[in-house]
Amino acid sequence: MLQYIPFKDYKGGKHLYRLWNREFNRSYPISSTLFKERILDDVNFDKENSYIALYETMPIGFILIKRWQQEALFYSETKTATISLFYVQKDVRNMGIGKELLNLAIQGLKDYAYIEKIQLGNDLSNLFSGLPSDLNKYAPFFMNQNFKQEEGFVDMIQIVKKGVDPIANQFETPKNVDFRIATEEDKEMILKLCINNDLLRQTYIIKKYFESGGSGRRIVLAYVEDQLIGFVRIYDSKHNSIRVNFFLDKSVGSLGVMGIDKEFLGQNYPEKICQEAIHYVIRRGSKKIMIEQTQNVEFYKKLGFKAFKYYMRFVKYLTRPEE
Repeated sequence: MLQYIPFKDYKGGKHLYRLWNREFNRSYPISSTLFKERILDDVNFDKENSYIALYETMPIGFILIKRWQQEALFYSETKTATISLFYVQKDVRNMGIGKELLNLAIQGLKDYAYIEKIQLGNDLSNLFSGLPSDLNKYAPFFMNQNFKQEEGFVDMIQIVKKGVDPIANQFETPKNVDFRIATEEDKEMILKLCINNDLLRQTYIIKKYFESGGSGRRIVLAYVEDQLIGFVRIYDSKHNSIRVNFFLDKSVGSLGVMGIDKEFLGQNYPEKICQEAIHYVIRRGSKKIMIEQTQNVEFYKKLGFKAFKYYMRFVKYLTRPEE
């Protein structure tokens, strides 16, 4: 017998990643640690509107939903819900199971009047920023469910060669820029830069980083004449618990969120700051450096990065009877 139950009523939820890995273990493996970090422990994980499809007692599909549920002073994404992970077992596809899982989730989300749309991936703590282009055969499913395709995202990579500066260009700036690694004492100064420059998403991410026990070692600070003008969050080969873990490569580092004072957005300052952040990542042992889910492809090309993975973005705008 086929049945659909909310995640909150399913005792085996913490093992659902295994069902995913039966098919995608080589291309997009999800570890138990990553699944716990990005789904189960996320305060925005919606256990009531996430559903499991069971045949007898065996899971054959699931849809895992997130909606904004936390209190944040400067930033929120209340209008958008997210399909964080969606899977139907290969031998039971094209039987309406995926459609039913999606419909159940959407019907529940419509009870929240403030939710205007649902997106595929791309929440703050995501596993995917969209549908990977090599899985584009599943795109018609979403389009048939009235999802609209919008501008997608790109993962970019740079291979570090021994003895070779990865950035051929030397970015000259009108004023000299000094750099250092942040400490816990720098938290308020970084947040002030974000708030003063309306970088609300960055404010949320940096605040959460320090509140989760971050020491500052993952943040490169940039100064001009003792004034903080920007920062880049970095992940080195020892601390890369990011989506790049899909590739199970311990030599990979990454550049994360960046914030720059509005007055220094031109004249090569952003390039200079990222260039130095790359050097910090290399000095910490990374042999490959990634930029994840960016739309700023041309900027990172100047820094020696090449696109290697594309993600298709799908969004469905919710309609309600009164509309």
